Formats: sequence, structure tokens, C-alpha cells
Amino acid sequence: MLNPVDTFRVADAFERCERLRNKALETIERARQMRSESVEMRLRAAQIRADRKQWLALRRSEDIASRPATPGTLPPGGTTPAVRLTTLAAFVHARLDEEEASADLFHRADCPAPRAPGDSGRPRCDCRTPRRMHQQIADRRSIAHSSEAVIREADHTAPNWPHNEISALQDLQTLALAYELHHLWQEEWRP
Repeated sequence: MLNPVDTFRVADAFERCERLRNKALETIERARQMRSESVEMRLRAAQIRADRKQWLALRRSEDIASRPATPGTLPPGGTTPAVRLTTLAAFVHARLDEEEASADLFHRADCPAPRAPGDSGRPRCDCRTPRRMHQQIADRRSIAHSSEAVIREADHTAPNWPHNEISALQDLQTLALAYELHHLWQEEWRP
């Protein structure tokens, strides 16, 4: 038979378990709510981009219709394909630069690596996460550079001429797709 002190301890343990269970249920519900909010925000951002694109297209068509065409002007899209490609490549490289700058922030808690930029008084670390992130960024940067080279050095006499360039452009667009929520993202880059 349990004495009153043991009974109190058992009851206290049950109460603590019930509080933990309730807190876990609240956390799960909060996570579900955050997930649904993020889906709503993504849909809202896509709708805003679509509305903006439609508005810009309408505005451009009105502008183009209202002025006479002159030789040497830009196509109706407003930019040449070379400018759009350069903008896409610059966007990808800028995002990779941002990732590379923040990759050094992912050290273990007990890591002796420098925490502040320019703090080189401490020894180099052996954390795997920053190294892995730098390697992945270098791989994506290599893909971007090789895709740009394929497009820039297109051989129109090759038997597989348009396929290589189209594939390289899709590789660049796929790299940019990871940053579609960035404020500089353009919907025309979607692969």
C-alpha cells in the first residue's frame, strides 16, 4: 500500500504528464496553423505576381499600341533574350553569394571557429555543415557557370544545336526556382 507521500508523488507525475501532453498538442496545432498560413502566403504571393504580370502586360500593350513602331526598338517584352538571360544568371549568382556568406553561421554550439567576421584568432573548425553547404554552393555555382558557357558559346551548326542550349537554360531556371519567394524573382524564369 502506498503512503500519502508516494500517492502525492504519483499524482504529481500524472499531472506533469498531462501538462506535457497538452503542451505537445498545442505545439502540434500551432505547427499545423503555421503550415496552413505559409501555404496561404505562398498562394497569395503567386496571385500577386500573376496580377502584377497581367497588369504589366496590359500596360505594355497600351504603351506599344499608343506609340508608333520605330526600327531598332526592343521587342514587346521590353528586353532582349540576352538581357533576360544575363538578369537570370546575375540573380542566381547573387543568391548563391548570399548563401555562401551565411553558410559560416551553421557551426556546432561547441565549435572553436570564429563567430564574427574578421575574427581569425581562433583555430579552424571541423564542423561538417558549413563545409557541406560550401560544397553544395560550389556545385550549384559550377552548374550555373557551365550553363552560361553552353548558352554563350552555342554552335548553331551542331546536330543537337537547340537542345543543349535549352537544357542549359532550364538548368539555370531550375537553380533560380529555389529562390522564387525572393522579391527580385521574375515569373518568366519558371522552368
